[in-house]
Amino acid sequence: MNITDIVQNYLAGNQDISFNRDYRMYVRRDPSDRFDSVVRFHVAPKNGLYTAEELNSFMLSLVPELKPASTQPFYDDGTKLNLGQLFYQEKIKASEDGGRCRDLPENALIKPEDMIVRATFIKPFPNIALKDKAVVMNENMAFVLRHTLKQYQNGQIDPDAFRVNIIIEI
Repeated sequence: MNITDIVQNYLAGNQDISFNRDYRMYVRRDPSDRFDSVVRFHVAPKNGLYTAEELNSFMLSLVPELKPASTQPFYDDGTKLNLGQLFYQEKIKASEDGGRCRDLPENALIKPEDMIVRATFIKPFPNIALKDKAVVMNENMAFVLRHTLKQYQNGQIDPDAFRVNIIIEI
């Protein structure tokens, strides 16, 4: 079983969370390039968590079977809560799923021996409202302002109140 399937299975089996799966494929530019794909899981606890310590513990408990290639922890700098994430990387053969990877679009032209390098991110959020906002807006949120997080924590949800910082991931 590949990393993305293991992550999907763990998240699907956890009744205490809400998650969405986002998939992006980066197209082959020339024959010497490989196919790269990114799978991002946006995850939130059903009962919100609002401290860096709680969120780090939550994040690290999501898929205990796998060791991430890298971990970006949550941290609070006093004015904002910087969001964390887990990163996994794997090479899978296109033939793994009957000659093509099931995550590739229908028009992807690949050979069974082609290798696909897939990055899988788990991006936790403090609550479902913030997760859903990030998913709907297709944004990669890097932090939530502290006073805005308090509004969410206290049930004073204003969907336009929080700011996002788009980060570029390589």
